[in-house]
Parts: sequence; structure tokens; C-alpha cells
Amino acid sequence: MPLAAQQIWRWANTRPLLNAAREAELEWSPEELERMHNERLKNRATFGDLPLIVLARTNGNYQEGMSISAADLEKERRELQADLARLSRHGKLIFAPNSGHNIHLEDPALVIRSIRELVSPRR
Repeated sequence: MPLAAQQIWRWANTRPLLNAAREAELEWSPEELERMHNERLKNRATFGDLPLIVLARTNGNYQEGMSISAADLEKERRELQADLARLSRHGKLIFAPNSGHNIHLEDPALVIRSIRELVSPRR
């Protein structure tokens, strides 16, 4: 992302209204998560030998106080990320240590390395 766009993104992250919008995006129910997970188990897709890298943030930063513990949500998130990587026999899961949800903005070097790994000829 160009430097000017990165600066705008960082500025936008300081705006109070952005946090309200984020919270609205994160409204979901454990039942909905379970339904989506069960649907994926029923209708498995496979990428065969297609190279695949799944990038995920290191920590989901779930808050306590919901009907499911933050630890259980984090465990489920990690399992689902690993499940995505298993869609290919050459799938790989990488946790981004320097990033939250916006890995492409917060750790672009990791994204670039991952893309290069996928498009470079196998040795």
C-alpha cells in the first residue's frame, strides 16, 4: 500500500467513529459461528496440490464476558485457520506476529514474502 494510503489508514484508526463501526462489524453469535463451521464440514472443498498460505493474526483479542470464554473462542479461531490451510495438501498456516486483522497493512513484508513463496518455482 502506498505510504500516503498507509498514513490515511493510521489516521482513520485514531477516529472514535471507527471503533463504533468496528464493534458493529463484530456483532455475531456463537450459534452463527457454529452453523458456518458445520456447513464447512459438510461441504468440504479441496484445492488438491495447489499451494496455499493462510495468514492469520497471532491473537484474536477476544474479550471475556460472553457465553463462550475468550480462550475457547481463540482455540476455535486457530482451529478454523488451520482447517483453511488443510484445504490444500501443500497448505501452510502462518501467524503474523506484528499484526492484527489488517495483515496487508500492518505487516506488508510478511504478505510480500508469502506471495513470493507461492509464485516462485518449487525447488
